[in-house]
Amino acid sequence: MLSSEVEKLGGFAGSAISGPLFSVGTLVFVLGYMFWVEPLVATIALALYSPQLIIVPIFQARMNRLSQQKALKLRALGSYSQITDARMRYATLLGAFLEDHIDSGGMLKL
Repeated sequence: MLSSEVEKLGGFAGSAISGPLFSVGTLVFVLGYMFWVEPLVATIALALYSPQLIIVPIFQARMNRLSQQKALKLRALGSYSQITDARMRYATLLGAFLEDHIDSGGMLKL
């Protein structure tokens, strides 16, 4: 469980700087080229894509909340499975002990 979270964190840290920098650089160069070639089309494209500056952060915040809830539920499920596993081991040990120390009549062997 923990290894999957650490792996995601490592991937995030590795691309936290390079990913956005590459995306912004690409956007600047593409928009610059579009304004140089056809300013009207570039203006229309900019007007159509600009609502994403508002919509994307809203959806990203919701995705982050859902992801956090999923991680918390998985942690809770992991701890529950550990408790259940411990109870199963205890029941198995108790059953083995009882088989070894109780005879067929139900009496304790000494």
